[in-house]
Amino acid sequence: MSASKIRDILAAKSPKLFGNIARSTINEWIDRTGDRPRWSDAVMLMAEDGNHVKGGRGNYGVLERHPLVVKSIIKSLVRLCAEGAPMTLITMRGIIVATILRMAPEVFETVQHDGSVFRCSDMWLRDWLHHTLHWSERKATRAAHKLPKDWEGQTEKSFFRMAHDIKEHDIPAELQVNTDQSQGVFA
Repeated sequence: MSASKIRDILAAKSPKLFGNIARSTINEWIDRTGDRPRWSDAVMLMAEDGNHVKGGRGNYGVLERHPLVVKSIIKSLVRLCAEGAPMTLITMRGIIVATILRMAPEVFETVQHDGSVFRCSDMWLRDWLHHTLHWSERKATRAAHKLPKDWEGQTEKSFFRMAHDIKEHDIPAELQVNTDQSQGVFA
């Protein structure tokens, strides 16, 4: 069987895990030194040990068996984005972890083939967002480099607005944060 045919079968069985596998990767798994092609000794050893061939994807398909969890996460993230909330890695990780803990806590307890357990790392999160929602990290809008002519008046008005809010609404001053909109966002 050709590497292309094997790739097609793998992609049909597990599109998230093998959808982008290269034919050349499969060719590396096949030993063609004998009269008939066969799986290499390294691949056979890993299969006997219950391990899959490492492809650098880590825990990429960890949510593949939980489509309702994925659907709920996507719904929450898209809704927040539509409302204009800043979408940072921290907020999205919180939503994803909370949803997994509520709907499928075993995801965090399942031991992978290499002995590791799933952690919602920055790298996994960026990869998952890119492949699932086609989102990538963007920088938030930045303040203009030129000061407006009335910058002193605008600064004074802004200060008095914040002072008024802090005083009238009994808001602790340490909670007045992120007034410069400098956080990173996703789109």
